[in-house]
Amino acid sequence: MREKDIISIRPVLNFPSIDDTTPIESFQNQTLRPVLKLQHDIIVAQFKYHIRQRNTPFETLPNASREKAIVLILQKDLALRNQLFGNIVGLLTLSELHFYLENEPELSRRIRDLLIQRIASAFSKR
Repeated sequence: MREKDIISIRPVLNFPSIDDTTPIESFQNQTLRPVLKLQHDIIVAQFKYHIRQRNTPFETLPNASREKAIVLILQKDLALRNQLFGNIVGLLTLSELHFYLENEPELSRRIRDLLIQRIASAFSKR
């Protein structure tokens, strides 16, 4: 029941079908990207709250510097990073969680990169 409910609320993203993708690439495109899209507003709101609480002059930085600032913030603030990761991992099904745990170093890196892209794009739209 939970697995069907979780999958049903995810947005459908259309990626070209490529036969030679690795299981990790498939997981990124079929699972992680839809979860990140679903959680976009939560991720951005959490990040905005964080920079406001820390009086970080993030929004005054030029667009070119923001991605570097996001990387530094996620490296230094483990609590924020863990909360953002929890927003994503918490919406995995049990079988997806097992796959994530078996491939955690690579998938965590990919999640971090996707978070950075998503947060940076949210601020560059202004």
